[in-house]
Amino acid sequence: MDWQKIVLERCPTSEPYERFCLSKWGEVRIYVLEEKLIRVVFLPQGKLSLDRTWMVCPDQELPWEGRDRDDLSCFSLPPYRCESSETSTMIETSAL
Repeated sequence: MDWQKIVLERCPTSEPYERFCLSKWGEVRIYVLEEKLIRVVFLPQGKLSLDRTWMVCPDQELPWEGRDRDDLSCFSLPPYRCESSETSTMIETSAL
Protein backbone atom coordinates (compact mmCIF):
# COMPACT_ATOMS: atom_id res chain seq x y z
CA MET A 1 0.00 0.00 0.00
CA ASP A 2 1.35 3.40 -0.96
CA TRP A 3 0.53 5.71 1.98
CA GLN A 4 1.69 8.74 -0.01
CA LYS A 5 -1.38 8.38 -2.26
CA ILE A 6 -3.94 8.41 0.55
CA VAL A 7 -5.71 11.76 0.65
CA LEU A 8 -7.25 12.96 3.90
CA GLU A 9 -9.92 15.59 3.26
CA ARG A 10 -11.99 17.38 5.90
CA CYS A 11 -15.65 16.86 5.01
CA PRO A 12 -18.41 19.17 6.22
CA THR A 13 -20.82 17.69 8.75
CA SER A 14 -23.58 18.90 11.04
CA GLU A 15 -22.83 16.04 13.45
CA PRO A 16 -20.98 16.47 16.78
CA TYR A 17 -17.64 15.38 15.30
CA GLU A 18 -15.08 16.32 12.68
CA ARG A 19 -15.21 14.05 9.65
CA PHE A 20 -12.29 13.30 7.37
CA CYS A 21 -12.67 11.34 4.15
CA LEU A 22 -9.87 8.98 3.20
CA SER A 23 -9.65 8.50 -0.54
CA LYS A 24 -10.76 4.90 -1.21
CA TRP A 25 -10.23 3.92 2.46
CA GLY A 26 -13.33 5.08 4.33
CA GLU A 27 -13.39 7.88 6.86
CA VAL A 28 -12.06 9.08 10.21
CA ARG A 29 -14.25 10.79 12.82
CA ILE A 30 -12.85 12.83 15.68
CA TYR A 31 -15.14 13.49 18.64
CA VAL A 32 -14.32 15.97 21.40
CA LEU A 33 -16.14 14.24 24.26
CA GLU A 34 -14.73 16.25 27.18
CA GLU A 35 -12.14 19.00 27.61
CA LYS A 36 -9.45 16.31 28.01
CA LEU A 37 -11.02 13.37 26.18
CA ILE A 38 -10.98 12.94 22.39
CA ARG A 39 -12.24 9.87 20.55
CA VAL A 40 -10.86 8.91 17.14
CA VAL A 41 -12.86 6.39 15.09
CA PHE A 42 -11.61 4.83 11.86
CA LEU A 43 -14.40 3.55 9.59
CA PRO A 44 -12.89 1.50 6.74
CA GLN A 45 -16.24 1.04 4.98
CA GLY A 46 -17.78 4.28 6.24
CA LYS A 47 -19.68 2.53 9.06
CA LEU A 48 -19.01 0.76 12.34
CA SER A 49 -18.62 -3.02 12.23
CA LEU A 50 -20.15 -3.38 15.73
CA ASP A 51 -22.98 -1.27 17.12
CA ARG A 52 -22.00 -1.72 20.79
CA THR A 53 -19.05 -0.42 22.82
CA TRP A 54 -17.62 -1.00 26.26
CA MET A 55 -15.99 2.43 26.49
CA VAL A 56 -16.56 4.00 29.90
CA CYS A 57 -19.11 6.72 30.42
CA PRO A 58 -18.61 9.29 33.18
CA ASP A 59 -20.96 8.85 36.16
CA GLN A 60 -22.82 5.89 34.61
CA GLU A 61 -22.67 2.14 35.05
CA LEU A 62 -21.65 0.29 31.91
CA PRO A 63 -24.19 -2.40 31.00
CA TRP A 64 -22.84 -5.93 30.55
CA GLU A 65 -24.00 -5.97 26.89
CA GLY A 66 -22.26 -2.66 26.20
CA ARG A 67 -23.90 0.54 25.02
CA ASP A 68 -24.73 2.08 21.67
CA ARG A 69 -21.52 3.42 20.07
CA ASP A 70 -23.31 6.53 18.82
CA ASP A 71 -24.70 7.40 22.26
CA LEU A 72 -22.91 10.57 23.36
CA SER A 73 -25.45 11.54 26.03
CA CYS A 74 -23.08 10.95 28.96
CA PHE A 75 -20.45 13.36 27.61
CA SER A 76 -20.52 17.16 27.81
CA LEU A 77 -19.36 17.67 24.17
CA PRO A 78 -17.58 20.96 24.98
CA PRO A 79 -16.87 23.62 22.38
CA TYR A 80 -13.62 23.22 20.48
CA ARG A 81 -11.74 24.80 17.61
CA CYS A 82 -10.67 22.92 14.50
CA GLU A 83 -8.34 24.35 11.88
CA SER A 84 -7.16 22.51 8.78
CA SER A 85 -4.58 23.24 6.13
CA GLU A 86 -3.24 21.17 3.26
CA THR A 87 -0.72 19.48 5.55
CA SER A 88 -2.24 19.41 9.03
CA THR A 89 -5.30 19.64 11.24
CA MET A 90 -5.39 21.05 14.76
CA ILE A 91 -8.17 20.48 17.28
CA GLU A 92 -8.09 22.58 20.43
CA THR A 93 -10.18 22.67 23.60
CA SER A 94 -9.74 24.94 26.59
CA ALA A 95 -7.60 22.20 28.22
CA LEU A 96 -5.81 20.63 25.23
